[in-house]
Amino acid sequence: MEKEDIEREKTTQEIVVPPYLVNFTSFGLLDVKLPDGFADVSSKNEVCPRFDHAAAGVGVWVNFKRIEDRRDQVKDRPRFWVYITRDEDGNPVDEKPGKITLETDDWQEVLAYIQRRL
Repeated sequence: MEKEDIEREKTTQEIVVPPYLVNFTSFGLLDVKLPDGFADVSSKNEVCPRFDHAAAGVGVWVNFKRIEDRRDQVKDRPRFWVYITRDEDGNPVDEKPGKITLETDDWQEVLAYIQRRL
């Protein structure tokens, strides 16, 4: 491949924007590290970005870091909400998303909860 072709290829690569940034343009970059296995399932019809982990059977809503940026209906809630997508027997829950089982402002608490589910 010629040098010019390599340079052209570098400049025409597609940039993939995660769904949470498409649906929540004022959210900014995610400031917490999601463990491997999470999928961005964010939708503009929700109040904040959402990520699901199939193997753990959980999902996490990650609210805006600054309380002032949060939608009114969730301003008084903690930043992270963990919900179940699969029960203890591995069966999908009826609700989409499932019952919220943890609400916290502590990301380490979220990670420990997910680890217990794996």
